[in-house]
Amino acid sequence: MHPPRASALPRSGSNRAAARAARRGRVRWVALLLSLALAGLAPAGAADANGGKVQVERQTAGPYALTVFTDPTPIPVGIVDVSVAVQPVGSSFFVPNAQVTVSTEPVGHPGAGAAFVATHEQADNKRLYAANVELPQAGRWRLTVQVAGPFGDGALAFEVEAGSAQPSAPPGVGAVLVAVAGILLALGGWQFTRRRRTAA
Repeated sequence: MHPPRASALPRSGSNRAAARAARRGRVRWVALLLSLALAGLAPAGAADANGGKVQVERQTAGPYALTVFTDPTPIPVGIVDVSVAVQPVGSSFFVPNAQVTVSTEPVGHPGAGAAFVATHEQADNKRLYAANVELPQAGRWRLTVQVAGPFGDGALAFEVEAGSAQPSAPPGVGAVLVAVAGILLALGGWQFTRRRRTAA
C-alpha cells in the first residue's frame, strides 16, 4: 500500500502577503509599460510641431540670419509646411512682427510658381513664421524666402526635390511594440509561475 499523500499545508499569512505584494509589483510594471506606450504615441509639442528637416541654417539674408525647415520628410507633392526662424545676424534674438513670404518656382520642368505668406499665427512655435506651401508637381523647386522687418529687407533661395512621399509608420509605433512585447512577456511569466505553484 502507498502511504497516504500529505495534504497541502495552508499558506501562512506571510506567504499570502508576499503573493499579494508580487501581484501588485506585476500590476505596477504593466501600468508603467502602458504609460510608456501612450507617451510614444503622444503628439509632438509646440517646440517641435513646426520643425522638420533643416534646409538652411542661419544663412545670411541681408541683416538677418535665416533658418528654414520643411515638413514632412521626404517632401511630397502637395502641401508642405515651411517654417522660418528670423534672427539678426550675430544674435540669438528672434525677430517678431516681420513680413515673411515664401515663393516657389519650378526648376527644369514646366509649372507655375506662387507666393505664400508665412505668419506667427500659422506656426505652433510662435517664434517661427510658418506657411503651407503648395508644390503641385513632382520635381525640383526653388523656394525663395523674403523678409521685411525692423532691420531692413533680406532674401535667400534654396532648392528642394518634391516627390511622392513613401508611407511610413506613425511616430511612436516602435515604442508601442516594445511596450506590448514587454507586457506579453510579463503576463507569460506570471501565468507560468502561477501554473507551477498550482501544480505544486
